[in-house]
Amino acid sequence: MINLAVIGLGAWGKNIVSRLETMSGVKLGYVCATKEETLARFNGDYQKFTDWKQILDKKDLSGVLIATPPSTHSVIAIPFVEKGIPVFIEKPMTLNMHGAEEIKKAVKKSKSVFMVGFQYVFNDYVSYLKTEIEKGGLGKIIEIKSEHLLS
Repeated sequence: MINLAVIGLGAWGKNIVSRLETMSGVKLGYVCATKEETLARFNGDYQKFTDWKQILDKKDLSGVLIATPPSTHSVIAIPFVEKGIPVFIEKPMTLNMHGAEEIKKAVKKSKSVFMVGFQYVFNDYVSYLKTEIEKGGLGKIIEIKSEHLLS
């Protein structure tokens, strides 16, 4: 069983938590939000923190999923990467090239697993459309417009 942490419990963080709670072989051991009132909305069997640094030294941590504001991504991700802890980070990875380069440097040095969330890359319908476009099955593509709709 892998033991994960979710840092950031806003719109995407709460979706990640709800998904992880349904997965077999996964234990959500830690959640983190900066506000106590946000943490109070989560009732799972996990430890709650308001400072992500409190999760950094957990010996049983298998990986961390970061869904905080993008301006904080590199600051939070790098210490986990440097410890060799696998990191999933919501898009965008960072807001600037400097942050991206710093993460890249840390990943290269630690050889840790690092992934940026791009959910549509893994959706069946996107794969199908990509295949059809590559085969020419949809004719000449002049323009594509896409919207992300939440229910």
